[in-house]
Amino acid sequence: MKRRATLLIAGLACLWAKAPLPPNLPVSAFAECHDQPGAVCLLDIGLADLLINPPDTQNHRWLVALARAGKLEQGASVAARIPEQAQGRPASSNSPKRTVSQLRLAQQLRAGATLDQALLDFPEADGGDLWIVGLELLGRDPYGQIGLERSAQPRQDDQLAVKDLAKQILDWARTESDRAAKYQVGYAAELFAHLGDRQGVLDALSIGGVNVGLPLAVWKLARADVVLAFADPGDTNNPHLLQRAGETERDNLIAADYFQKAFNVHANRRYTPNFSLMLRVVQATADRGLRETSRVMAARMAKLAEEHSDDSLSVFQWANAADALQSAGGDRADVSKLLARAMDKRIDDRSIAYTSLATGVQYWGSSGFADEARGMIAEISAEVGDVEVAQALLSQADDAASEWAGFADRDMPLPILERLSEIWNDQLSPEDSAYVSMRIAREIAGDNRQPELKQWALRTTRQVASSPDLLRARDGYIANATARVAHQLGDTELAQHALVARARMALDNMDGIALILTAHSIGYGDY
Repeated sequence: MKRRATLLIAGLACLWAKAPLPPNLPVSAFAECHDQPGAVCLLDIGLADLLINPPDTQNHRWLVALARAGKLEQGASVAARIPEQAQGRPASSNSPKRTVSQLRLAQQLRAGATLDQALLDFPEADGGDLWIVGLELLGRDPYGQIGLERSAQPRQDDQLAVKDLAKQILDWARTESDRAAKYQVGYAAELFAHLGDRQGVLDALSIGGVNVGLPLAVWKLARADVVLAFADPGDTNNPHLLQRAGETERDNLIAADYFQKAFNVHANRRYTPNFSLMLRVVQATADRGLRETSRVMAARMAKLAEEHSDDSLSVFQWANAADALQSAGGDRADVSKLLARAMDKRIDDRSIAYTSLATGVQYWGSSGFADEARGMIAEISAEVGDVEVAQALLSQADDAASEWAGFADRDMPLPILERLSEIWNDQLSPEDSAYVSMRIAREIAGDNRQPELKQWALRTTRQVASSPDLLRARDGYIANATARVAHQLGDTELAQHALVARARMALDNMDGIALILTAHSIGYGDY
């Protein structure tokens, strides 16, 4: 009797669902899936919806989920129904049809086809396509994270296929212009690096040189001095390459020299120093453990902010200098003094920020500069313990929830985080407060934070999830974040509870993409 009543309630749900059911979907199938959401029924309903209502999003994670569920050809049928104007350019790597071709190539290689055989079905493939296929074979989610990065070691056959992909990219790169070859060999070098093939990395760099986008895996395997030796002569003082070298150099003294050179390039830039990029160098230096070097840099940033204090945007220079000193482990009182200088430079919303031929007159308030400056100062103030200053600043925000959510990027000590959470819980609506809490909890759960912060994240997630209304808030973001945090922090029961809520929301809204991605989470444990 209870089962029949539950199905009746679930069946009635389709009557007030926000979108109509696909015409070939029986109400009973919807009701049963709503009652007990499972991977199979969610996938089937999601596909049925997308075949009627093809998506126009440029995010193709749903295709990857279908491929991993063995339904790529059904996904290809959906992609074929997407209008050309929503596909992107025919040769674009982000068109759905091209994504289907990439996934088919990966499937063929997994099934044992040779690369030459598989490319017959994908004649327009280029180095970028092969790089994406290689990352997919290695389980590195090149299409945007479907779930947590898979930890299983790729099969030996898949690793051999990836090596063939990297070699093919190099063969194509040899016929490219110097500029194009540089990016092609970067793709190959990354695949070789993930395979642990140092000689392959060196062979790639010897063909096309070094581009600034080379991932850390390449630098770490090849060694910083070797990578820099392959750089073009004009790039030897490229600050991005120098910073990457500092991050991966094994010798601390040499690393400090790389960081200092990168910092000097930004500091000595023509007309005005680049404070935001100097800040990144200081933070990278501090993260490497070179605190004294980072403090020297931070002190120079403060002097440069003083020298350029008459600039119209000097509030950001002072804020960046304060952030740099905080990152370098500077004295709290000194950081607060720099923040006070930034506060002094804040300008009335109706004042002109700058004027240019391209954009015309830009005012502080309407340009977004005021919000950005307020958020920066609030975050740094809270990090050094000036919670009241942060509270006062954020009380002026038009979108307070988004401003508070900015704290997700800050590694706050637990006592400060608890004080901040008391404030936003008091100031914001329950839905906005839950959103801020889950933004921060999600960042903590997925990052290398202290155990007590992880415990805070799990407690907060459980508290938010105890309210069915909050779990459904923010168009599913709360449920998605809850499932992910709970999974990462070991609460399997809570993760499943959130997935069920997410599935029912997707059914009520008849959201085909959400149904497919939720099915993937339930069926494959990816969040």
